[in-house]
Amino acid sequence: MSSIRLTRRTMVGLAGATLLAPRGLLARTGASATPDASPTPFAGRSLLVVSDADTLAQAYITDEIGPAIADRDTLSVVAFPADGTPPEVTGIEVSNSVWGPPAPFGVTPDGRYAFVLEIRRQREVDDRSFEEDLTFSTGIAVVDLSDPSGPRVVQQADTGGFAAHSLSVSPRGDLVAVANWQGPTPDDPEIEPRQISIIPFEAGRLGEPSLFPIVEPQGPFAVPNTIAWHPSGDFLGLSMGPRNTVVFYRVARETGGTVVVEPWGAPVTVGQFPLTGAWTPDGRFFITSDLEWNDDAGVTDANAPAGSLSIVRFDAAAGAEHAVTPGPAVGINPEGLAISPDGSLIVTVNLRYSHLPPGGAGGEPTSASLSLLTLDRETGAMELVEEQEFDGVLPEGVVFAPDGRAVAVAVFDFAGTEAGRGALKFWGIDGGERPRLVAVPMDVPLVRGAHSVVLVPSR
Repeated sequence: MSSIRLTRRTMVGLAGATLLAPRGLLARTGASATPDASPTPFAGRSLLVVSDADTLAQAYITDEIGPAIADRDTLSVVAFPADGTPPEVTGIEVSNSVWGPPAPFGVTPDGRYAFVLEIRRQREVDDRSFEEDLTFSTGIAVVDLSDPSGPRVVQQADTGGFAAHSLSVSPRGDLVAVANWQGPTPDDPEIEPRQISIIPFEAGRLGEPSLFPIVEPQGPFAVPNTIAWHPSGDFLGLSMGPRNTVVFYRVARETGGTVVVEPWGAPVTVGQFPLTGAWTPDGRFFITSDLEWNDDAGVTDANAPAGSLSIVRFDAAAGAEHAVTPGPAVGINPEGLAISPDGSLIVTVNLRYSHLPPGGAGGEPTSASLSLLTLDRETGAMELVEEQEFDGVLPEGVVFAPDGRAVAVAVFDFAGTEAGRGALKFWGIDGGERPRLVAVPMDVPLVRGAHSVVLVPSR
């Protein structure tokens, strides 16, 4: 990313596989799957997955996006029937990009609409460079998920901010917050800071965005990675990877619809390069996955050490004083982060060096991994339970099942004979005094480039 490298990034069916709860996984022979009487963790629910088909996972390192393929960028709806039969996949072309944290889209609380950031424009056939050809966009698509015939794009809108980076839908569903990389850089210190877009949403349409600056810190690369609404809908948490910082903002709605955004407490310093941030369900803590990248020291995603977590105790009172506690180490390049619905478990998805080309600087391990941690909901103390390897290239997005007994992970691509497809992979979580991950030997095939996943709320 110059001083911080600016490189971060037809539906197919499911044959003979059923997703089961952790204590009744699969008795599998060849391509067949025999379920027991356990219900599926996602039964009766749907997951949304975005796939960036424009590029190769290795483009982060090589800048080469490879030849164009028949598939286009896609929003997939993966529906899990209540009777436990195999999931049904439908989809629609929606331009999106894997650049940035796995939070480029979101869903309204009623499950009817999805919002998808474009981030980088759709490729042309002759494009070859990730950085030069796939230029930044300010586009955002509104997708209606309620049509029985399948999802439909109903609006193409604008975020108002350059290099829209991540997105979060307010708990009330009336505002969409977007993090923009529109701030000063060493090459252009005079760029107007417009790092936060707040966009009203009413009657199925986005309105005009309001743009706000990050007040502190200022200067080069004072830009956010993840933006996330507090469960109350009154605050925003933003992770700022290049500045090792988390900032909080209060959002107020005034008479007449005007939105006011103001800092809430002083910025807090967390671990090295906090890419992804998420709130605990009760809003007491904001947790970041810290990648340990340090461009000044020559540490990037190609040679990073183990990542870690930081936990910020959020103070919602006037005169807020937030407190930070360092968390345990997790896997290498932990870009994906999810917290269980009851707030007791954390999962990180660790790229490790899976996205490097053969002979890449990072060397081993070329497989990806998941880290499972427990979280004390009162104190915020975290404990690493285990790290489990799995096959998959550039996995990022992760989401818990509604009952917290399973997770789904979006995998960009695979190596070897399975190369050229994306997928959802699943793990059950076996409970007890010491929980553990239980891999489910199946996946849902998707368009190449699957990178982010969200659970559709029940209607």
